[in-house]
Amino acid sequence: MRSLLRRSSSPSSALPATPEAALTQADRLLAERLCATFEHDLTLLPIEGIHFYIKEGTVTLHGTVRHALDHELLVSLVQDVQGVRDVVSHLDVQAALTTG
Repeated sequence: MRSLLRRSSSPSSALPATPEAALTQADRLLAERLCATFEHDLTLLPIEGIHFYIKEGTVTLHGTVRHALDHELLVSLVQDVQGVRDVVSHLDVQAALTTG
C-alpha cells in the first residue's frame, strides 16, 4: 500500500492520502514521523507542494523545490527520519528549470 503526504503552506495539511487501514503499521508510524519533521523543521523554509509516497519504508518524493540546496536538505531530512529505508527523489529544481 502507498501513502501520500502533501506539504502545502500550512504544516497541518500534510496528511496521508489513503485510508489509515490501507497503511501498514510501520508506514503509518513513518507518515506520522514525516509529518512531525515537516511541522518542526521546515516551517521556515519556502518548500511547498511536495508529495511523499510511502511503501514499505521507501519514501518517494515528488514536486518542485526552488534550489539544489533545498533538494539536498529535503532528501537529507527525510533520510534521517527513523524508519526510512530508502529515499527516491523525483523532485524538480526550479532554478535548474529556469536557467536552461
